[in-house]
Amino acid sequence: MDISTAAASSIVGKLLEEISWEKARDYRAGGQGRENVLTAEVLIGLDFLPREAFLGRVLRAAHGANEARGRLARKVEELQMQFLPGDFSCGGVDVKSRLVVQPDAIFETPNTYTLVEAKRIRYGSFQPEQLAREYIP
Repeated sequence: MDISTAAASSIVGKLLEEISWEKARDYRAGGQGRENVLTAEVLIGLDFLPREAFLGRVLRAAHGANEARGRLARKVEELQMQFLPGDFSCGGVDVKSRLVVQPDAIFETPNTYTLVEAKRIRYGSFQPEQLAREYIP
């Protein structure tokens, strides 16, 4: 892997790529309050800290899909993390019926594939059901 490919695949590299499409001045003061910056900071920490004790605990504390979350949490040490992976197409057999989403991250193990939509902690009427409202007709 060459250096440019390695940088573009890192969390910081993907964040810089995202920033390059936006106004850089919006990221002054360290990007305080910017969702992608907050997500990057959290995922970097969870990637470097002992996975079982930190990321595993976050996964176990999440809500919904208990069996799938448990399977992912049990394989947390093997987990490969992709930050801001871009468009992801799912469902449907033809192009028109496929759903295109842009997850904040993808967590992948040999037997799980998890799309992550991260949200900062604050009240917002749209946040809890964002994906359902956007993607389920």
